[in-house]
Amino acid sequence: MKKISIKNKRYTTRLALNDGTKILIPKPYIWGTFEKAHGCSLRNGVCIALQFLKVRQKNGTIWNPEEIYNWAKKNVRGYTGSKLTIYGTMKVINSICHYRHATWHPITGKNNSVVVKRIKAALNDNCIVLFEQRNPIHTVAFVGYDKKGRLVVVDNGRVVKSNIRNQVRNKALRGNAKTAEQTNWFKTAVKAAGYVTVRKK
Repeated sequence: MKKISIKNKRYTTRLALNDGTKILIPKPYIWGTFEKAHGCSLRNGVCIALQFLKVRQKNGTIWNPEEIYNWAKKNVRGYTGSKLTIYGTMKVINSICHYRHATWHPITGKNNSVVVKRIKAALNDNCIVLFEQRNPIHTVAFVGYDKKGRLVVVDNGRVVKSNIRNQVRNKALRGNAKTAEQTNWFKTAVKAAGYVTVRKK
């Protein structure tokens, strides 16, 4: 995995993933009023996932957080323009792609060992993982490992290193275990926790 700093008003870094996929990491707090207040799920979540999937707009450009927000308000049934939960990122990704690339999984606090194993398996299978943190509620993206085996995390324009066990045990937002309980996926909800795996095929 290679990280290249770039001089750009809208993006901080170009990240080349281990499979060769290139991702531009958006700068935070420059994509409109909503993004400044509630944009982490768009900026660190949906935007990164769509680039990973190599899904572009009709004119060939990548989706930026503001464009994702505006598209979702018009096209995703039930979305009111409020904060997207981690479950909501799955809804928007799959709606834009017209295919189920993204899958939501629960984190309850009682299934930590299983969560760690499944996230490791997903990353080893060339997926990325969108992950909901707590205190404050915040979305980040796990995009693979560096040469030293450390977890690479995209977070608000930065590329930081961590490990999966620490993220799950100490930083994960915990909530309901059932998909049926994710009814308020378009609102800030403490119980709307979990992670989303994003798979190319």
